[in-house]
Amino acid sequence: MTAILNLEEPDRVAIYDTVWEETLNRWRGEGFPETADVSEHFGFDLAFVSCDLTPGYEELAYRESDRWVLSCTPYGSVGRDHVAGMARTRAEEASIEPAVEDREDFQNRIEPFLDISDPRRLCSPNSPFRKYLARKIADLKERFLVLASLRGPYVYCVSLCGVKRLLALIVKNPSFVKYMIDKVSEFTSEASKSLIDLGVDGLWLREDMAYKNGPFFSPQAYESLIMLSHRRIFMTYRRRGLPAVLHCDGDFRPLIPALIRGGASAIQPLEVNAGMDVRELKPKYGDEIAFFGNIDKNMLSGTLEQVRREVISKLEAACPGGGYVVGSDHSVPSTVPLQNYEYMIKLAKKHGRYKP
Repeated sequence: MTAILNLEEPDRVAIYDTVWEETLNRWRGEGFPETADVSEHFGFDLAFVSCDLTPGYEELAYRESDRWVLSCTPYGSVGRDHVAGMARTRAEEASIEPAVEDREDFQNRIEPFLDISDPRRLCSPNSPFRKYLARKIADLKERFLVLASLRGPYVYCVSLCGVKRLLALIVKNPSFVKYMIDKVSEFTSEASKSLIDLGVDGLWLREDMAYKNGPFFSPQAYESLIMLSHRRIFMTYRRRGLPAVLHCDGDFRPLIPALIRGGASAIQPLEVNAGMDVRELKPKYGDEIAFFGNIDKNMLSGTLEQVRREVISKLEAACPGGGYVVGSDHSVPSTVPLQNYEYMIKLAKKHGRYKP
């Protein structure tokens, strides 16, 4: 993993994925061991530790129908989410009462809690449980590359304002948006320094900034409002020789040059349905950034021959020179049979080896 994220050829391609609980339920009926750990079973190369960086408001579910639940969130907002087992729609996951409307709200309700010295935070240097987090990280590092999984400043602000409100604010009040993102990124960077001291091997920043047809905002808006905050977080790791991986759903191709300038080491998951294709991205950016995923979940749900063609074509394009981690193009849905996924892993291990 270290060689891959340094854009060097390793001994073999690395593997990482996430699997839905519904998928595991299906696979158990197809012979997957009942108590097996997915990462251990398939030989994934990554593990994560995560800390709560929310403002820490108490959660309360206060109204429920047969389809949705209204609840107060740890971000201080009120949200509407689907009932477990119901199909999701964007309307049912909407933020209906934001935590903040303006800078004064943010300074009063959120900023006081962006405090790394607070001993209640697990990543705080003053946490009474700090040694136990260090112990967990050390244990995981015996088997995996361990990354700090943190929410990015843009999606943090989405949790405060809601998607539609935040996008409207980017147009109407960009200085306020930049203020929030800057403050959150400062806090995330301080948390990152603490986690690095505890032994993590790098960063996994969860930052969904796009949908199927493109980014939620222009590259110019990204560069003026978000890029420097990302750079602050990414360079906290890069200056120490550690990788910084960006997770972003959707089609964010217009943002890739700025992400590279901002210090991202790798991008994930490269959704096929959104037009992302490592066979096109590798020739353009492979000397500057690494790639995760891009194995089409629709092909994984098809025939074994479709799985073979998909995996081999992506390996042949992305493996030369290093910089590629095999995995699905988002996460593994319950449409994927166990034998298909096992075949993907087999192909990756067989054809993803580098000559000595």
